[in-house]
Amino acid sequence: MKTSNTFLAFSSFLSNILALPTTTSYPTSQPPSWRITNYIEGCSPGGCVYSFNIASPSTPSSLNEPAFKAICTGTNVAGKMQTCNNPSISANELPGPGKFTLVVQHEWTTREGVTYFVKGNQTVEIGGYPKGFLVLESEVSAIA
Repeated sequence: MKTSNTFLAFSSFLSNILALPTTTSYPTSQPPSWRITNYIEGCSPGGCVYSFNIASPSTPSSLNEPAFKAICTGTNVAGKMQTCNNPSISANELPGPGKFTLVVQHEWTTREGVTYFVKGNQTVEIGGYPKGFLVLESEVSAIA
């Protein structure tokens, strides 16, 4: 009987670990955030280009998210996430009337082979460049 209980517990553990993908949101307490600095944007009738620096907090999140720094450049007409100079970071700008929403994603794989995708976004008024602001981490998914 002990063997079957151990097997059942192990099977349950594996099924929880191998469930693909898993998405969670942070609780209502303040989630971790990334610092955006030197955000600039230039626009023409054909679209906007942007550039910014991003850095993770010096203290790791509860996911043991590795620290990073990156410089990101892109355009709001790409229609998809665009890789920054650090390939674990990607970003996209979504235009809106008088505002834009910056979406950022951090991807990394642990030694155990679990790949995490942490995403966040921040809506910001257009103008007043260069800008600095925080992007709150708001969505987590993982693939084991």
